Amino acid sequence: MRLAHLADKLHAFSHYLAAVSQTAIPLEGKSLYACRARAEKQRSMNWYHLFFDFHGRINRSHFWTGTLILLGVQLTVYWPLLSLFEADVTSTPAALWFRNLTLLLDATLAWPTLAVMVKRQNDRDQSAHLSYMAVSASVLYSILDAFGLLQTAAGFTPLGFVAGVAALGLLAIVVVELGTRPGTEGVNRYGPEPE
Repeated sequence: MRLAHLADKLHAFSHYLAAVSQTAIPLEGKSLYACRARAEKQRSMNWYHLFFDFHGRINRSHFWTGTLILLGVQLTVYWPLLSLFEADVTSTPAALWFRNLTLLLDATLAWPTLAVMVKRQNDRDQSAHLSYMAVSASVLYSILDAFGLLQTAAGFTPLGFVAGVAALGLLAIVVVELGTRPGTEGVNRYGPEPE
């Protein structure tokens, strides 16, 4: 029993040493404890890395953290403006200023959204095609909506119906693939396993 426990500890330590060696931490004149603390600091949540860098991997909890923060940014912009202008966004179609605001926000948040999604796909050892498709579809949907091609006073146009169903389907795929499925274990072609 003790030998199995010791073997597990040695196996975990070998994974730790492999991760530390990949982060290129110099050992000259420093204790192993200082090097370990520096490695842990590098692996902790880095907001710039989460929202603006496309390299590396993030786990599901960082994916959901980033997604909820981006959603919070959108709500923080929408809520006061809707209250200020007493707008009725349930009317069909929504007011032009609201559709343009949606386009502006989707275009502005496209980069951080893409960065979060790409790193999550990297964790799953997949290319970023799904991320590019999802963000492009979101911006394209907002462009079509801003030009009034998706809704009329009578309801959705055929293009709006098809685009809406496609967007919901793509959203479901993204949530399942990136939000619920675990990443690959160990090192993959995008880097070491996130913690």
